[in-house]
Amino acid sequence: MFRSRVGVCGDYASLLSELGKYAGLDVKYVTGYARTWDDDVGYHAWNVAHVGDQYLMIDATWDSRPYSTEYLFVPPAIFAQSHLPDREEDLHTNTEINRVTIGAHPLMTPSFYAAHLSFIGEVGNPMFTKGPARLAIDNPEQHALVAFAFATRRTVGGAYSTCTVTPGNKTTISCLPPNPGDYQILVASAPMKNEPGSVGVPWAFVHTIEE
Repeated sequence: MFRSRVGVCGDYASLLSELGKYAGLDVKYVTGYARTWDDDVGYHAWNVAHVGDQYLMIDATWDSRPYSTEYLFVPPAIFAQSHLPDREEDLHTNTEINRVTIGAHPLMTPSFYAAHLSFIGEVGNPMFTKGPARLAIDNPEQHALVAFAFATRRTVGGAYSTCTVTPGNKTTISCLPPNPGDYQILVASAPMKNEPGSVGVPWAFVHTIEE
């Protein structure tokens, strides 16, 4: 990895664990299954850091491209939204999670929780809709949000559409994809004023199927 300057998740996690050891820190190498934004669940590697009396999760791979600190020192209950370790002892949370339940809800990133956002009502994954897919988000700090519906690879073509977002303490989102099929709705922070047309920080992904 040092010579080629490239590596897979196991290399990132191994390197971080070794760096922790030489720094006198307890950073454990963990393997298991991780769920990505397009609802794929694949084998993965990450780390658990023992900091004081807490266990905090790190996914150096997911923070590498582009560089971020989204998955640095994530509380275990939030990390369990997307990561299922091989060993139950590496969960460090009472959250009920297994290969079935890991994909039964929208995928919320740590930033979603940091912004104090939450979905209103039961939101299944996938959502089966006829016509527009409608979401409501409790948004007490009134963050500016944008949303897009992207066709998944289960839908022919690369269609996407911009969703209608009505701001407020209760932010509502309405998405009407151009064709019936499978879509991922991306909910993100609004872009900076000096970056028109861009997408801010991804906060949640909801799989919808328009029948």
